[in-house]
Amino acid sequence: MRTFFLLIFILLQGCSILFSQDIDYARKTINILAAPEMHGRGYVNKGDSLASAFLASEMQQIGLKSFKNSFFQPFNLSVNTLPGNLSLKADGKTLSPCDDYIVYTPSAAIKGTYPVVHISAKTSLKKINKLMKKGLTGKALLIDQRKHDEKTKEIFENARFYNLFKSEANLFLVNKKNPLSWGVYGSHLLLDFASIEIRDSALKKIPKKIELDIESRYFKQYATRNVVGYIEGSQYPDSFFVFTAHYDHLGRMGRDNLFPGAHDNASGTAMLLDLATYYINNRPPYSVAFIATAAEEAGLLGARHYVENPLFPLSNIKFLINLDMVSTGEEGMMVVNGEVFTKQYETLCSINTTGNYLPAIKSRGEAANSDHYPFYVKGVPCFYFYTLGGYSQYHNIYDIEKTLPMTAYNNMFRLVVRFVEQLSKNTD
Repeated sequence: MRTFFLLIFILLQGCSILFSQDIDYARKTINILAAPEMHGRGYVNKGDSLASAFLASEMQQIGLKSFKNSFFQPFNLSVNTLPGNLSLKADGKTLSPCDDYIVYTPSAAIKGTYPVVHISAKTSLKKINKLMKKGLTGKALLIDQRKHDEKTKEIFENARFYNLFKSEANLFLVNKKNPLSWGVYGSHLLLDFASIEIRDSALKKIPKKIELDIESRYFKQYATRNVVGYIEGSQYPDSFFVFTAHYDHLGRMGRDNLFPGAHDNASGTAMLLDLATYYINNRPPYSVAFIATAAEEAGLLGARHYVENPLFPLSNIKFLINLDMVSTGEEGMMVVNGEVFTKQYETLCSINTTGNYLPAIKSRGEAANSDHYPFYVKGVPCFYFYTLGGYSQYHNIYDIEKTLPMTAYNNMFRLVVRFVEQLSKNTD
């Protein structure tokens, strides 16, 4: 581990320049955060702790100040993990995790071979109810979700997280392209069965038997932490502009299956640090805080914890910008809350038109889809920026640094800086 952090130090020396927007620094930061040694910045092997330690070290090296003598804001969450063995065989054929199937994070540990009971939209509701009443102890239920009707839709969906059939495992046959997307939302639960999604092309026919070996480990109180630093404003130190970016990702699904999370959201975290370097070298009139949040993928938990335990009054925030997935930009940028804070959105569009930074600035209304939302609910004016086009890897094992286009990184950086400059003038 000492060797790994020495490598980090060497890589990042000399990467910052006066007007940062340093794509080399950003790529190196993304490469570090998405490295196998970070374990996907999840909860297996304390990947989140390794990432947060790196971020705190970077904030200190950049020259940010900390609140309460620490860059860390700790909190606990309940989380289930899949840290070890993870295998699935259908009639003796070994399927490939992540490409052929995913195991839902709340799944219970399971090991054994189970006969398969198969149901689909063609199965009568009478038979489905009979199976639920009788139970499928010692068996695996395979639910064909490629087609469904209204009478079965709710039952099939609920079976993902509720053991309606009292089975050992529920498997869901889906028609999805490779690769499958995974997630950790709902990981605070611990089911009493395994819940698994299987891509239909992985099976030539409905199997008679399923062999499973899945290890899980549940943490009632898992310790994680936000990482927070700030620059004191030269004229208005008690008023803040805030940048947020979640540094966590999905971690590992089994011992050997890493979700690197380069685009989501090592890219936003890298821009957050890059902006910190810029503002250190160009001290702003207002204070600027940088919040790298934890546990966003588990339900915006880091941001929710922060707004309930703010390190300075939320009412002192002039505006907040959340950066989540910013490594593309061929088609421009989306602004969540652009239809809410229309004056600020018009300002952003005007700056973009004048500077010709991005090909398009699109807007949408409020959405609880990233860490800006808990702040928005508390009355903080905010935008969530994410880039558009040029990349399709999302919540899968192929979201890696070397394939990120970074097409609009420099121009988006400049646009963000100019936008904050203009908002500062508007609120002086």
